[in-house]
Amino acid sequence: MIKKHILNVTIIVLLAISSFFIYLKLNPPTLPENLIAGSGRLDGDIITLNTKYPGRLKCFSTRGAIFGEW
Repeated sequence: MIKKHILNVTIIVLLAISSFFIYLKLNPPTLPENLIAGSGRLDGDIITLNTKYPGRLKCFSTRGAIFGEW
């Protein structure tokens, strides 16, 4: 009798945990509108930028980038 209750509780807990991870996978967190996430490199006059979300940049500033200042 006790083993049956332990099995039921274990199944319910595993179902709840898996439901949580499925929810996170189907509804990923979004970035705020004023933030851009991307990866890329800057080589001289050639700029390669890969973003996670499609869109266009309004402004790209390299002020202080040479000395590592912001």
